[in-house]
Amino acid sequence: MARSARACADGTCARVQALLDLQQDAARGKVYIQGTGSTKVLLDPPALRSRMLAKWNEQRVCDSAARNGPSTDCTTEQNKLTYLSAAAGGCDMNFTFAAKTASGGTLQYINQLRNELKFADSANPYINFTNLGNGNISIDPTYGLDDPGTSSTGSCSAACTKISTTSLAGSCCSCGGVSKLYSKAAWNASTFLCL
Repeated sequence: MARSARACADGTCARVQALLDLQQDAARGKVYIQGTGSTKVLLDPPALRSRMLAKWNEQRVCDSAARNGPSTDCTTEQNKLTYLSAAAGGCDMNFTFAAKTASGGTLQYINQLRNELKFADSANPYINFTNLGNGNISIDPTYGLDDPGTSSTGSCSAACTKISTTSLAGSCCSCGGVSKLYSKAAWNASTFLCL
C-alpha cells in the first residue's frame, strides 16, 4: 500500500484501509450496513473476503486483456480522476470527477472506465457510474462508508457504519431507525459503529 498510498489526498489512504479492514474477523458480528428504512444487514467478513478475492480476480482478468474501443473491455488508457463535487443522488451521494489522461489530456475511451470498477461489481446498479460528458463522470459509492456528508435524520447521521478520518466517537447516529452514538471500532481507528 505504501507506494500507491501517495495517490491518496491524506498520503496514507486511511479510508481505503478502513474499507479493507472490514474483512478482519474482529469485525464479525459488529458491522451493520444501513439498508432502507429500518433494514440493516450484518456484514460477514469471510464472505466479504471471498467476494473481494473473486472480484479482484475478475478485475485482473479484464485488465490483462485490456484494449481500447469495445465498451465491455478494460481500457489501456491510464487515467487520473480529480474530485469536483458531491450532491445527493437517488440512494446516496453522487461524486463527480474530472476524468483525464495521466498527463491531463482528454480520454478517448471514457465509457470504458466503468470496467475499471469490476472489483466493486460494476454491474451493481448502486455503483451508478455515469459519463456526464465533457470529460466528467459520476459514481454513487457505498452509503455512509466513504463520504463525509451522509444524509441525516434530524441531527443524527443515518448510517450504521461510517468511515471518517476525523473522530465521530460520541456523535449521534441512526441505525435501522434507532438513534444511538458512534463508537470507534477496535480494528481500525477510522471506522465508527453506531452502537
